[in-house]
Amino acid sequence: MRSFSFVFLILCFLISGCSGGTHIESKPILYDFTEPYRFPFEVNDVRTEIEIYNPDLFQQYVFHYKNKQTKQEINYILSKVNE
Repeated sequence: MRSFSFVFLILCFLISGCSGGTHIESKPILYDFTEPYRFPFEVNDVRTEIEIYNPDLFQQYVFHYKNKQTKQEINYILSKVNE
């Protein structure tokens, strides 16, 4: 029982030491485009991905519009390059 308590204490120490990592500054992501609202099929699944390679220079937005029954899908990709 004593060795279990010691192992648990060491494990807690290692986990708490690894959690104090780097601080990431968050910036708002603003976009000024409109998403499509008409499709050639009924949309019943929508997903959005935002890929930020460099927040000050390049951002990419990927919108997935899908019909699960017919497997039809449109991927709408927008890239925003800040100069």
